[in-house]
Amino acid sequence: MSIVHNKRDMLFRYSVGRMARLLVAALPLTVQLTVAAMQTPQPSAASSPEFFESKVRPVLASNCYDCHSDEQFGGLRLDSREALLKGGTSGPAIVPGDPRRAS
Repeated sequence: MSIVHNKRDMLFRYSVGRMARLLVAALPLTVQLTVAAMQTPQPSAASSPEFFESKVRPVLASNCYDCHSDEQFGGLRLDSREALLKGGTSGPAIVPGDPRRAS
């Protein structure tokens, strides 16, 4: 009985040691892939024309178009994405990807 126990114990130790070496060997690759995935810019749903049309335009239409469409109060039109990017007398109303630079 002790011979069988010793063989099982040896096999278990061998398997655990082998698995541990495999995990240690794979760790640098896992870290590298994780860092690369975090640094890759992901496309934002907010930058899509569908998002603008469904989420942004309705808010602008109900709150801003009275002064910022045909009248261009402050030189700023808000009735198109292109007009928002162009901006008015104080600069662009929005800067995609950099909200701090928007006026």
